[in-house]
Amino acid sequence: MKSVNLDLKLNKRLIKIVGGGLTGIETAYICAKNGYRVHIFNKPQNELTYFDKEEPFANILQEELFNFSSPTYLTSQRMGENILKLDKNFIGLMREKLKEFPNVSYIESEIDELNPREITLLATGNNTTNKLLDDLTKYIGERKIQYYSPGEIAFKNIKEENLFHDKDNNYHLNLTESEYAILKNKMCKFLNDYEVNNLLGQQISGESLARNEALRTAIFRPIYNENCKAYASLKLRKHEDIYYLTEFFTALSNEEQKEIFSGISALDGAEFVNFGKIYKRTYLSSAMCVNNFLQFKNEENFFVCGGLLGVEGVMESLLTANYVAYNLMNMAEGKPLQEITNFSCTKLLIDKLLQKNVLNHRLLSFDYDIINDENGKNIDTSAVLKFKEKFYGKYF
Repeated sequence: MKSVNLDLKLNKRLIKIVGGGLTGIETAYICAKNGYRVHIFNKPQNELTYFDKEEPFANILQEELFNFSSPTYLTSQRMGENILKLDKNFIGLMREKLKEFPNVSYIESEIDELNPREITLLATGNNTTNKLLDDLTKYIGERKIQYYSPGEIAFKNIKEENLFHDKDNNYHLNLTESEYAILKNKMCKFLNDYEVNNLLGQQISGESLARNEALRTAIFRPIYNENCKAYASLKLRKHEDIYYLTEFFTALSNEEQKEIFSGISALDGAEFVNFGKIYKRTYLSSAMCVNNFLQFKNEENFFVCGGLLGVEGVMESLLTANYVAYNLMNMAEGKPLQEITNFSCTKLLIDKLLQKNVLNHRLLSFDYDIINDENGKNIDTSAVLKFKEKFYGKYF
């Protein structure tokens, strides 16, 4: 990217950002620091989120975020936080830091309709509201892909003596035959008329499995070894002090979820911190909707970054946010937009986004889609080193 003048005069024009996650905050922070008026809209959320994805090329992406002077990356480094494991508390901290700018208005509200006269960034991730998606069809038609994914049930205050530790952060909560029978029968009782299987496509809900007598063999498979002989087992993944119930997808209400797990003795005293939910995920068919500036092809004032593009990964999303931020400022100044022309992670990511086949429903991840394109199918140390040598040369 050509150098961008960071000493910009306060511009009367407004930059509007829809989405208050990390990518929206990142972009807002950059624009606000450079003197722009920013309105950032964020819908209230109670969903428990965290990031926990190990990436073999993480040092490459972090180097590029450092070169961008990424606010999120630099803040995580000052706090001694691992950028791969940022949680909702860190996001809350970044939101509070953003509010310190007098030229930023942080608004807890949803946006249902876009105004083509306003310079706007869509940073909603893949959980965009239905009303805003309906409005987007005016500009992109039906050029988007949708799928359904589960939000995980999560507990805290489970006594570890009630769990069987498998490996790493994986645990099993074992059920007796009577506990399993009570849980399954409650799930069958609560199964309502709307068919969860149709929503989840290939993924099957726990209540549907219970009705079909397949719950124990499919997701509550018992653990057998010399230390553990259970009738059925719940699989848990621990992150800090929270245990996430894995492989279990449900559309039952919060109260119904409390009820079905109430008869399990090992959960006595445990507390729900997140309930299962089925989320509709949406991302744009990027190759058809945006150009190489990540700007709408049919509306020059609209830009996109992060998960709505189909990008998977915290650092990949932050790279797109940094790239878009400078062009939002250029747009506000009436200056030509700037394209990254040198070899970099950001350029490779954008190039791949624009090449994506609209029929390919898998999200774009840097390791499988870029490292592997250059170095074969296996991600290993040699593949990462080859990538470094080819695209970074002197920097490593």
